[in-house]
Amino acid sequence: MPDWDRMGKYPFLISVFFLTAVLVQSALPSEDLPLRTLNIRVAVDGNLMTGDDLRAEIGRVLRDAFFAFKTSFGIQIRIKEMTSWDPDPDSDSPNALLRSLEKEVAHEGSDIVLGVASPQYHLGDRQGVSCSCLNYILVRYLASRKNLEFVIQHEICHLFGAVDLREKGSIMSGQGLGYGFDGFTSQVVLLNKNRPFYPASPVFAAEKRDEAISLFAGRTASNPGEEQLYAMLALLYFEKGDYASASEHCASCLAINPESSSANATLGHIHLAQRDMDGAISDYRKALALQPGFSIPHYNLGIALFEKGETGQAIAEFQEAIGAKPDHAQAYANMASAYIKEGEYDLSIQASRTALELTAHLPEVMYVLALGLMLKWEALRYSDRDAPAEILEEAISRCQKSISLKPDAPETHNLLGTAYDYAGKPDLAEAEFLTAVGLKPELTTAHFNLALMYFKKKQYEKSAHHLGRILEINPNAGLGLKIMAAVFEKTRKYKVLKVK
Repeated sequence: MPDWDRMGKYPFLISVFFLTAVLVQSALPSEDLPLRTLNIRVAVDGNLMTGDDLRAEIGRVLRDAFFAFKTSFGIQIRIKEMTSWDPDPDSDSPNALLRSLEKEVAHEGSDIVLGVASPQYHLGDRQGVSCSCLNYILVRYLASRKNLEFVIQHEICHLFGAVDLREKGSIMSGQGLGYGFDGFTSQVVLLNKNRPFYPASPVFAAEKRDEAISLFAGRTASNPGEEQLYAMLALLYFEKGDYASASEHCASCLAINPESSSANATLGHIHLAQRDMDGAISDYRKALALQPGFSIPHYNLGIALFEKGETGQAIAEFQEAIGAKPDHAQAYANMASAYIKEGEYDLSIQASRTALELTAHLPEVMYVLALGLMLKWEALRYSDRDAPAEILEEAISRCQKSISLKPDAPETHNLLGTAYDYAGKPDLAEAEFLTAVGLKPELTTAHFNLALMYFKKKQYEKSAHHLGRILEINPNAGLGLKIMAAVFEKTRKYKVLKVK
């Protein structure tokens, strides 16, 4: 059996909340606006790439659509690359096509990915869809150049936090085509002009959040029937940490539209943050039933299941997230943690390595990989099989790299100390254990390691001190610790500990 007392039972869990795309011309003069440049990767359905004329036409439509953002908001959008894309032929909805795009086309250094699907895909009453948390846009090719421009501009506005409105003539109108940036949408885009474009970034930056709340709340006073206003307010309040207000606005959104996947997903975030795992699981499952197949709600559902102890189901959800988005590094990382809990060390190591291939400088993933390597090495050692030294050496190397990126991680220092101890380097081990308890005085595994080390060195007072700290932190410490303490008292006559 691996020595859980030494390493701690629970590895890091990397959480990224699902900020649902609620996703969803009174233009302002731009002469004095600072220019922001964004790069976009365009993926055109292979069925539309058969002729140079159509490809060139799509490029012209895109440039015309982008130009409006430069003249109105000082946002310059450049086509970094135009590539071919083969949508999943079984895609039968806008969201299914968007999932296909997310799965098949990576950003590759671009801020936004925009997919253009051929007219053969019927999207019902929608001609486009977008996801602001992952920065993807999908539009259906339209013969009307003006209408295609409108759809592209509409979805780009969603990436900047704009929502569907009941305002005739607005580019965000849900009541038919409109070609103008209404005043409210213009204010939203300008407020959020400098939003970051990285996966799972917040809808609005923290310094813009209160202003955004004021802006959206003001709109609800005169337009109480616009459901997406409430969905966005719920997200903003959630990001602010005001869960009561977030829940209230989710309820308002659901009162207008009981099938709002966004409101259900936000309720899932709230319950997850409040550590109500049953509530989070229920909410995320409702969101997925309404809008199936997206990677991030599967991922968050996996986190909630992991926290509840439903490790097998959590692994299945992480796999669903990866199936929808193969470069989902956090899903691989958390799946690695789940495999450790299941005792599947080789699968954990494999998942960690994949996560590091996707995001090379994530210290938590290096920790999980080191933990998997250590547990594999211990399992081999305890089963009287050969425990290759290179496994232990890699665990040490991974811990060292993780600490170089995140020096204040007590669990990683404790794990490195354990590896040093196994490698016959007690002085280095002691230094790491002391660093761990210095960073986190309540870390009982590091106190146990120090107590064991000092006991072996016959430094009984130091050993007694750390055993005492364990029982102060947790009077119901494991039987193994109490037996060790009892034996210590009996044989060395130190009355430092009182073991019941």
